[in-house]
Amino acid sequence: ILKPDGAFIGSLLGGETLSELRHCFYLAEQERRGGIGPHASPFTKASDIAGLLQGAGFALPTVDIDTITIGYPNAFILMEHIQKMGEGNAS
Repeated sequence: ILKPDGAFIGSLLGGETLSELRHCFYLAEQERRGGIGPHASPFTKASDIAGLLQGAGFALPTVDIDTITIGYPNAFILMEHIQKMGEGNAS
């Protein structure tokens, strides 16, 4: 339970996270199936998060963005890590 005027600190994936992988899925599925389906949960924008926090009653929401680039030796290891994070399927 958060006390009045208490600090809430959270972390989440957002914005352009996994954009390269999502675009590859879109192109491959469009070519093979003629349409696309979600393979990762949608990501929010920083401006949307600030608005949601204000709507939830937070008086002074501050959103900070850190861009961290991580490389993987191949797509299979990347997908294994995504699955272990609980983001293996958007359904």
